[in-house]
Amino acid sequence: MAVPMLVALLLAIAAEAAAVPVTLAVDMRIEISFERFEPGVDVLIARGGFNGWSGNAEVLTDIDADGIYEIVLDLTSGVYEYKFVIPEATHDRWEHSIDNRSITVSSAPVSSALTFFDHRTGWVPGTTRVGSDISFTHQLLAAGAEYRVDGQPLDLFGALADHGQEIVRLRLWHSPAEPWHGLPATILMAQEAKAAGHDLMLDLHYSDSWADPGQQTKPAAWVGIPFSALVDSVYAYTNSVVLAFRDAGVLPEYIQIGNEVSPGMLWDDGRVGSQGSVWDTPAQWDSFAALLTAGIAGARDSLSASEQPGIIIHRAEGGDNAGCQWFYDNLITRDVSFDIIGLSFYPWWHGTIWSLRDNLADLATRYGKELMVVETAYPWTLGWVEDGTGNFVWQESQLHENYPATPDGQFEFLRDVVAIVEGVPGGLGTGVVYWEPGFLSVDGGPGSPYENLTLFDFDGDALRGLGFAMPWATDVESGDEDAGEEQGNRVMLSPAAPNPFRGSSTLTLTIFAPGADARVRVYDVTGRVVATLIDSSLTPGRHELTWNGRSDSGARVASGVYLIGATVAGERATAKLVHLR
Repeated sequence: MAVPMLVALLLAIAAEAAAVPVTLAVDMRIEISFERFEPGVDVLIARGGFNGWSGNAEVLTDIDADGIYEIVLDLTSGVYEYKFVIPEATHDRWEHSIDNRSITVSSAPVSSALTFFDHRTGWVPGTTRVGSDISFTHQLLAAGAEYRVDGQPLDLFGALADHGQEIVRLRLWHSPAEPWHGLPATILMAQEAKAAGHDLMLDLHYSDSWADPGQQTKPAAWVGIPFSALVDSVYAYTNSVVLAFRDAGVLPEYIQIGNEVSPGMLWDDGRVGSQGSVWDTPAQWDSFAALLTAGIAGARDSLSASEQPGIIIHRAEGGDNAGCQWFYDNLITRDVSFDIIGLSFYPWWHGTIWSLRDNLADLATRYGKELMVVETAYPWTLGWVEDGTGNFVWQESQLHENYPATPDGQFEFLRDVVAIVEGVPGGLGTGVVYWEPGFLSVDGGPGSPYENLTLFDFDGDALRGLGFAMPWATDVESGDEDAGEEQGNRVMLSPAAPNPFRGSSTLTLTIFAPGADARVRVYDVTGRVVATLIDSSLTPGRHELTWNGRSDSGARVASGVYLIGATVAGERATAKLVHLR
């Protein structure tokens, strides 16, 4: 009897000796900044193959109170899948945007790669690009619209860039009855967008007015021509437009071939209707595909390899997975060559934010293409201006659960849309574009059914949502860097140029105080100090500062958004930089 007991004891000792320490770690600072995780109140646990994917015993702790949570497990050799989980009273919040995490254990201690909760390893905060469609801007400015941040008048193109946006989307109509959406006016706005540092997304409507799921009307110039001539016209028109933008120095980085073409385009020749409708026939899909292919060829031809734009095919219903499969399967079957799936997502029309998440995840896996939400919005109020135009959203029943029609509710909705796009499998979620953040109701303007969906209040003052591109917490305080000396400021930071930049970028620090200690640092979006540009006493005047995209150790930093924080005589100013590698 003693021998078997001894053998068992030796086996137990051997098994224990074979176990090695395994450290799992996760960065929770984004969840904390989103107020989705409260340190000291909420609990973070790990579940996986090591505990049968159940139980709440494996609790991670924040040892250094820096937002990095860790746990050390003693595990034997093998491969273990796991996820991080936040237990909650009604339901546990699992990481949903990623595949199971995995760690391989052998004979030596091992640590997992540090990553953010619910984000793939290697993801950098702020790298999903954010932008806005501001096609009404010149028309609204001509009617007297004004925009302000902290009471200071601003240029909308520059203000969007200053708040982290990188893309301006502009719609183009073929031969509009008014001048605002024609080729010359759109090129002019594109030049302003590029001057402010934005990339350009050109939205070709292939109509003399609005094109959307309810109307895809041919330009008057193309009515009655044979189908072969229509295909040739789409090609020639698209090619001439793209070359006109190139010759004006504003070649688009993205081009949409049609706007919300869920039911097809250029009706009735390219009409496909809805799934199962009388228009949903192989012949109609062939015609639609031919028109899209002509537009794509027109956009790509005459451009060099380095000038090629990302081609977007834009469907409206961002939460409709079955409809998206039907639509994109039909295009891919017919060899329509495009780069990016573009979707609209307005929750009062297109479902819940979770239906968007699930649809994007499926489309990424199914097609392996980039995905962008090229239109979205949310109300900051259910109030309105008496301008004779009814609003798209006017009642509580249209709101998404947990997102009230308040400035904070709007910000939180947009923040979470960006987070969902950033969490798309394979890193294929690459952009979110807000539709018409400045569409104010203005006397003499076009009338706005959108006035409560803007990122400015009824008087043109910026709301919190204007900063939805950069919701991350940092320890850089905001400052009135544009207020100037008249308000008694001792320090001002000019916008950096170039911005975005590769290589290096320069900005100007202006000091109004008579001889003062100055410290200027570069911070990443989580608030970490990346580099110190200056830390010494400076005389009054202008001082040019250059950052070469490297940390204090000399290492090149990752692509992403960075903040410059200047402190002079106790006063602070900030500026934003976008670094590209």
